[in-house]
Amino acid sequence: MESSAILFLVVFWGAIIGAAGITLTSLMKHQKAENN
Repeated sequence: MESSAILFLVVFWGAIIGAAGITLTSLMKHQKAENN
């Protein structure tokens, strides 16, 4: 029970952090393209 809950939290936060990282990366690339 506990292990499955921990696994769920790891996957849940991993997805959020991954999505945030992809969004930040795309925004940075977009800003660099605009500046250049």
